[in-house]
Amino acid sequence: MRTFTDAEVRDIRVEYDAGNGSITSLAQLHGSSRAAIHKIIRGVTYKDVDPPRCYQLRPRGRARGPRPELRKLSLLEEAEIRGRGESNRALSRVFGVSVETIRQIKKR
Repeated sequence: MRTFTDAEVRDIRVEYDAGNGSITSLAQLHGSSRAAIHKIIRGVTYKDVDPPRCYQLRPRGRARGPRPELRKLSLLEEAEIRGRGESNRALSRVFGVSVETIRQIKKR
């Protein structure tokens, strides 16, 4: 494991915070592993050297989670589906969604 000087730790944090390099490029530049650089940026290691001011890692890849703009049914419609006693097939025709969607809504 490579040890870093206080100045190197500060440089790594400042460079990453300024957007001048990715974790991979900083690891290559400083001759270290991505994991070591990641821990320095997050403040897991070298806590005593100018503790990070809430460094946030930049997002990678695509966003996760629901996309509300793509919802086909409102929450009120979902409540109405749960309250109706009709078959899943009939409800799917009324609301314009699949039978599986109706089944999942009723299951929740």
